[in-house]
Amino acid sequence: MRYSTRISKAFTLIELLVVIAIIAILMGVLMPALRAAKEGARKTKCMNNLRQVGMATHIYANDNRGLIPQFQQNDGNWLWDVAVRTCDALTENGAKREILYCPGGTISVKNTDPVAAFWQPRGDRRIIAYAWLGKRGPNRPDWLNARQAIYRKPYCTKVTMKNAAETELCTDAIPSVGTSVDGKNDEFVMIQSTILTGSGEGHRAGHMRGRLPQGGNIVFLDGHADWRGFPDMHIRHDTGDTRGPGTVRY
Repeated sequence: MRYSTRISKAFTLIELLVVIAIIAILMGVLMPALRAAKEGARKTKCMNNLRQVGMATHIYANDNRGLIPQFQQNDGNWLWDVAVRTCDALTENGAKREILYCPGGTISVKNTDPVAAFWQPRGDRRIIAYAWLGKRGPNRPDWLNARQAIYRKPYCTKVTMKNAAETELCTDAIPSVGTSVDGKNDEFVMIQSTILTGSGEGHRAGHMRGRLPQGGNIVFLDGHADWRGFPDMHIRHDTGDTRGPGTVRY
């Protein structure tokens, strides 16, 4: 009788180390691409959010002689501080609450947050995650507080304003502390907040790469949306925040 014997050859230690090294190299190559794809999907969703904000604004304007929502607001100096009645007008015309919050992976202001209920009214305002550039009522300034005259623009009041295709209506909020022209010396990651700072957090934009923003999405007054890279952004509003030079770029 014959007996066949098979000797199974196991991996040697060197072969195992080679396999592990190859896997590590592949992971190093693929992970940045996966992160970029994920951020690309967030940017697309963010742009779709802003398009819906634009649509809701136009639906409201069609019923209100071309006017955009611009209810009186006495609280809040940041552009994401928006009158409760203005937020309600947008949601009543198709902009669901969640689309008023950027899905960017690094955003500090979220639709649902364990620390802060941003949607909960604070005085006569809510905190959304986008910079709303509509007027804040008849008793508030007509113009945004740009630091350079070349970037000075009025708050939006009607969808038929001059140069509607070049007039920003709502943008990704890029908060910062500092006033440098190129932003390289400014702070974009830990912006002081009466709501978040106590928990060790600070405000930051949704599309960050390291300590600087990549840029942001914008919906214009005519309803079209586009991406603007950070190098093309400028300080277009100074909040006058007493905690420091709080500025907003778009």
